[in-house]
Amino acid sequence: MSSSSTIFDAIVVYLKALASRHRKSIQQVNFTYIIGRSPATAFNVLSTCSSLRRLSLDITLLAHYFNILLANRLSEVPGFGELSALRGLETVTLTYGDEKDNT
Repeated sequence: MSSSSTIFDAIVVYLKALASRHRKSIQQVNFTYIIGRSPATAFNVLSTCSSLRRLSLDITLLAHYFNILLANRLSEVPGFGELSALRGLETVTLTYGDEKDNT
């Protein structure tokens, strides 16, 4: 299991375990979009963060998903429906590759 998937799982478990009043105060979340780690669950949990305004997703690991031709568009990626259902966001940032490649 990669470091990213361990962190992803930990974030989901942490958000589920938070008391509702604490979850509702979260305004920003950054994490890596990992197909095999149930992104739909993560986005459903994020939908309970009513103060969430900024979401940053590292989509670097999605390259493998597209390389094996399981999807041609981001809208075909597992979890996209749940992601697009999130409301109240002011900013959604997608990053890909090394930080130096994103400047």
